[in-house]
Amino acid sequence: MSSFGPTDEKQRGHKADVGGYPHALEMKRQQQVADVLRHSDIDTPPAYRLLDVVAELGDIAAQVNETTGYGTDLTALSIREDELGDALFALLALCEQLDVDADAALSSALAKYEGQSGTSGTPASED
Repeated sequence: MSSFGPTDEKQRGHKADVGGYPHALEMKRQQQVADVLRHSDIDTPPAYRLLDVVAELGDIAAQVNETTGYGTDLTALSIREDELGDALFALLALCEQLDVDADAALSSALAKYEGQSGTSGTPASED
């Protein structure tokens, strides 16, 4: 069964924060993304930011398809870290464009998922 609760913080070397989650996971990166966007002059409307998020997720899906032989060998699954980073950057850029605090949004999602699991052992969503 999947667990979405806090991990053993001593083992991971993180200082525990409220709720047992690592303090280091705060979304300070959103400000860094905002700075990059501002200094790179790549400000675009939210609709284009959303398209960028979807495109980055499409890149991840393509990589999953390629590495697993289009689902024939799930043990071969491989996703490059930089592809996940691109998706995170795009999502944080969207949050910034919409004036959404990514840390608060993630905290809300964690609160929704904590203690919930569907019959398959995966988190159940009310949405």
